[in-house]
Amino acid sequence: MLNIVLIFLIKNPLLNSMKKFIFFAIFVALSGALRAQTTVEELQQTDNAIKSLSAELARKLTAERATTVVVGQFTYMNGSTPFSSYLVNQLTGELADIPIRSFTLASGGGAQWVISGDIVRIGELLRVYTRLVRRENNALVSQIRTDLAMNRSITAMLSSGSGDSSSSSSSVMADEWETDSWEAPVTYSMDVPMHRTIHSGDHDWFLIETDTASSMVIKTTGETDTYLTLYDADTREELASNDDDGDDTNALIRYFLRPEKRYIAEVKGYSSERTGSYGFEVSSESLGDPIPYALGNVNAAETVRQRLGSGRDLFLLTPDSNGMLVMETYGSIDLVLELYDAETYEKIASDDDSGEDTNARIMQEVERGKRYLARVRAYSDDNGEYGFRARLYGE
Repeated sequence: MLNIVLIFLIKNPLLNSMKKFIFFAIFVALSGALRAQTTVEELQQTDNAIKSLSAELARKLTAERATTVVVGQFTYMNGSTPFSSYLVNQLTGELADIPIRSFTLASGGGAQWVISGDIVRIGELLRVYTRLVRRENNALVSQIRTDLAMNRSITAMLSSGSGDSSSSSSSVMADEWETDSWEAPVTYSMDVPMHRTIHSGDHDWFLIETDTASSMVIKTTGETDTYLTLYDADTREELASNDDDGDDTNALIRYFLRPEKRYIAEVKGYSSERTGSYGFEVSSESLGDPIPYALGNVNAAETVRQRLGSGRDLFLLTPDSNGMLVMETYGSIDLVLELYDAETYEKIASDDDSGEDTNARIMQEVERGKRYLARVRAYSDDNGEYGFRARLYGE
């Protein structure tokens, strides 16, 4: 309607220039007022949805007898946007305004419960997945789905952020576990994925403990280029580090974790400019029972042939004299060979391509009567048959 009025005013020769200017100014003012009213109505719809979400969260927190709660990050396309900040601030405000509640809202990393989530656009629908996590064991207690109709206000707030999971921008928000450090790492629960962010200048720290000796896979997931380092928590000795052995630009470390020993994993961006969201996970690998391998002399060495990944890729070696142990793999698969102390699970040596083609070969001084574990694994996701042989060159 306003557009028709404007065309009439501009094209009507009977009106002088001053009248046209006055009517045009009125038109602009009315248009601005209508847009402002529309924006307020759109935000009110969003605020009502957040209010309903806070009420549902409050009921669940009360039922769980939660004491301290923190509202963490809500990510969109693995990144942070102004809508993410708006959602967090509105949700925090709604929870704080509940007159009678059993929990206290915290602003740092000491809370027992964490509220966070993901924002996904599906056509003209915006879906918010809100997670309620018990920090003690990183258990997902509840997930709530909230749907919002897309409008201009939401679109503007979403498009103002890059949404790039590997952004060089300083707009990436600190996650709910900040501020962690070497002295105050985040305690990790085995086999439970954690979702965190790397913001400008950030290093994330995880405390890892296990009750049983096991081979562990420590890895990151997502699209952020990460760098992973594993330390002995008591001596601060660096045990292993990795950049890209995981999927795409993710990091991955395989390591035998000893029982009742503490480890710290550090995750950072590959460079200081690399920021964004990522996942962190530690899971155990089933190695099966080791195959007793009879070490013969140079001429009597036996070659064992089997299929990789059958659960029989671990060999137990016990030298009957001091000397030089030579282990080799054979076949067309790109293999990695590792040697461990069978009692302490300390890694002694590892090799990738020192054998023929892409096979592995290790030469290591060993002691009489000491037990060793030799492990064979694929460099990537290859599978198939291979051969393993070990020889002892005695003193």
